[in-house]
Amino acid sequence: MDTLFVAFDEAAVHRGGPDRPRRVYAPHAAPRQIVSRFGGSAEPELVDAVAGALIREGTYLRSVDRAARAVEVFDEARAHLEGRSESLLLDRTAVAMLHKGDALGAMGRHRDWSLAVYDDVLERLQARPEPELLPWAARAMNNRSVILKEPDRNPGMHPG
Repeated sequence: MDTLFVAFDEAAVHRGGPDRPRRVYAPHAAPRQIVSRFGGSAEPELVDAVAGALIREGTYLRSVDRAARAVEVFDEARAHLEGRSESLLLDRTAVAMLHKGDALGAMGRHRDWSLAVYDDVLERLQARPEPELLPWAARAMNNRSVILKEPDRNPGMHPG
C-alpha cells in the first residue's frame, strides 16, 4: 500500500498517470489537519496536498464572506510553495494567487492590489514552457483586463 495513502488515513485518492503529475487528494480531511500534519514535508506530493488544503480553506472563507481572512490563507499557501519550481507546485501557486486576486477584488477597495497579484502570476509563468500552466496565465490576463475595463480603473479615461 502506498505510504501517502496510509498517511492520509485512507482518505486520499491518487490521480495522475504517465502524462499527468500525481496529485494527492484528501477530501475527508480538514484543511488545518493536513497543514499541521504535513506542513513541514518537502515531498512535492505532500507540499501540493498542504497547498491544496489551504486553497480549499481560503475558497470556503471567501464563500462565507470572509474575504480578508481568505486573502491571508491564500498568502499562506503561496508562502508554503515559495521557492519550489516543480510544475505541479507552480500550478498550485498560480491557483492560490488567482484566488487571492479574486478575493481582493470581491472586497471592492483593493483593485490595485488585485492587479499586482495578477501581474505577479504572469511574471512567474511567462518563462515556463509547460502547457498546463497556460490556462492560469490566461485567467490572470482575463481578470486583469476585466479590472482595467472598469471606468474608474482605465488609465486612458479621466473623469470629465
